[in-house]
Amino acid sequence: MESHVAHSRARTRAVLAAILVFGCSNGQDASLAPSTPTTPVVQPVATVAITAPRLALFESDSVDFQATARDASGAVLTGRAISWSSSDVSTATVSSAGRVRGIRTGSATISATAEGKIGTAAITVSNIPVSTVALTTADANVYNGDTTRVTATVRDSLGRALPGRAITWSVSDSTRATISATGTFRGLAPGQVTVRATSEGKTGTAAIVVLVRVVASVTVTATNTSLLVDGTAQVTAIARDA
Repeated sequence: MESHVAHSRARTRAVLAAILVFGCSNGQDASLAPSTPTTPVVQPVATVAITAPRLALFESDSVDFQATARDASGAVLTGRAISWSSSDVSTATVSSAGRVRGIRTGSATISATAEGKIGTAAITVSNIPVSTVALTTADANVYNGDTTRVTATVRDSLGRALPGRAITWSVSDSTRATISATGTFRGLAPGQVTVRATSEGKTGTAAIVVLVRVVASVTVTATNTSLLVDGTAQVTAIARDA
């Protein structure tokens, strides 16, 4: 009986050894059996926040905005698609990468959307400040009674012309000259006059000399060149310059 049991045990060990050898011969190891893959959990976007270097822009100015998506726990979510939009593209535009450009004065809201969640930022667009006002004159000398044109050019700090800015005109002595709201200068009396043009607190000046006309000739005419005794006639003298 004991020999039979021993024989059975030996046969069992042989079978197990054969199974082990067969498994190894097929390049398989029970300890390296593949595990069932697990699908990673993708956290949904809970909030979108916009950050920007500044929210006040000038016309033609550009600023890069950034959008950050976060999950419900506040963790940053990278690689999420962001779409950008502006509430008023006539005031400001925004590119697909978040670059905002001021177009004209006013206000607009920039929005960044990710998976239905929206972040916003309110911006204002202002005129580029005037840096200088320069005057040019058609004539440096004007005779009394004559007119000439004065032109004002308004520029920003980069030297770019700023058309359409309001300009206020004035002269240093209104008894010698006048100037209209459009820059027409009229000489009245002899002497030097300073013309001023002011825009947004910046002033440019130019000097114009008003000259007296010099008589070059006098023409005399009479209504009657033949008179009777005690007769009268009207004589007119006209002075002319060169």
